[in-house]
Amino acid sequence: ALPISDKVRADYLTVMLAEIADQLDSASPEELTPLAMKLSRRHGASRLRAGYRISMLVIDTVILEGVIYDLVRQRLLTLDPSNLVTDLQRFNHSLDVQLQLSVQAFWDHAREGSDRMSAAG
Repeated sequence: ALPISDKVRADYLTVMLAEIADQLDSASPEELTPLAMKLSRRHGASRLRAGYRISMLVIDTVILEGVIYDLVRQRLLTLDPSNLVTDLQRFNHSLDVQLQLSVQAFWDHAREGSDRMSAAG
């Protein structure tokens, strides 16, 4: 088990989902908010420190997408279908970009750590 509490995982999800909601309601719904970009980078770096592998970042995103689609499926008859497909596309795009930023930050921090170890050795 990795040293990340459920609270830490839930706190990140709460803030990240709120940022996606703000993004989708904004005048530029295709663009991540500056806070979402910052959070995504911070997420990648923090998961590296917690012992994650890059594949685990991807799995987290896949699980979240599955949960969202399950919720949509369960509530399909109560949702306004006029923008549903567009909103889901934008949501997925946002998650994809956030994942890219997280992975890049993960990789950058891992490489910096490796460079420091090489320099010290």
